Amino acid sequence: MAGAGRKTEYEIIRVCAMFFMVAVHCCGSLGDYIDTAGEKYLDDVLRLIFFTTNSLFFMLSGKFALNTKCETFSEYYDYYVKKLTNIVIPVLLYMFLRSLYDNGGMFWQISFWKTYVKNVFFEYAGKEYWFLYELVGLLVLAPFLNKLVRNLKKGEMWLLLAIGLLYHAICTYAPYVNLSFSWNYIFGGWAYYFMLGYFLEKVIDTAKKKNIIYIVGGACFVISFVQKQFGLIRNVHDLAPTFTMISCAMFFLLKRDWFQENRFARKCIFTLGKYSFGIYLVHNPVRYFLSGCIPFVAEKFYLPNLLELVLCTVAVSFILAFICDNTLIRAAKWAAGAVAYPKKKQI
Repeated sequence: MAGAGRKTEYEIIRVCAMFFMVAVHCCGSLGDYIDTAGEKYLDDVLRLIFFTTNSLFFMLSGKFALNTKCETFSEYYDYYVKKLTNIVIPVLLYMFLRSLYDNGGMFWQISFWKTYVKNVFFEYAGKEYWFLYELVGLLVLAPFLNKLVRNLKKGEMWLLLAIGLLYHAICTYAPYVNLSFSWNYIFGGWAYYFMLGYFLEKVIDTAKKKNIIYIVGGACFVISFVQKQFGLIRNVHDLAPTFTMISCAMFFLLKRDWFQENRFARKCIFTLGKYSFGIYLVHNPVRYFLSGCIPFVAEKFYLPNLLELVLCTVAVSFILAFICDNTLIRAAKWAAGAVAYPKKKQI
């Protein structure tokens, strides 16, 4: 533990999810460096790993959000103020900076502010920020979902998870037998992973069960890789049931306290975890810029260039996130706290 309520194993998941997100986008910048069949296979393997970023992020968010118990108006108020200051305010400020970057920085023009409003409400939903729109909705509902899930018995948890997994299996495979299935319900989209994060540790509570998850996840990894090579399924990522098992195995693999005795590594993990949200929000413009101007270490080889671009993107994004979080965002959070709690110490 380093910091109130923060545990190393969850910070490792948070940091790895951030690195995976940067890496999967960097893969898209380096397609021209994939020259051989071996590099194509390597790219497919890496993407199967990196695409767990979305799953891990929703699982981690749901694990903590669904533990929120609100019974009084004051508790609801505190919860929503905390989410406003920790999620919404940083998002609005980073989207403002992104709008400046995308539109030439002319913030004094009325047209810029119109564009900014459009970006916030729908334009940026089509970029890498898409998940924020779904996440905010799930966070709004979290205190109410807590009342639904907190008294479930273990057997009921298994049943609920099985129903969600079956639904996603139907959605994934029905089109390939000429059936149209596009109906939506509570487990449509990423709500399943949001709730999976809360349930997973409650139902997988022994070393034997975790080993089974590792085996099943590994088998599903092989199946997904084969599907990619032969084009058997159009989307083997995200909500595909095989990918869900890969994500569960990745969650438990990363959750192991790999740096229990290494204080320096733990400090680095906590520092990166603290700024991971800012890194995520700013990394794509950084990646666009760096991919066009940095000299890559290898003329032809894919992996060294990918590692270079990922590390450089994370490093520059960390610097920008550090500056923004400790200036604009800190000031905005202070102002929000002063408005929300005019007679109390701000949170």
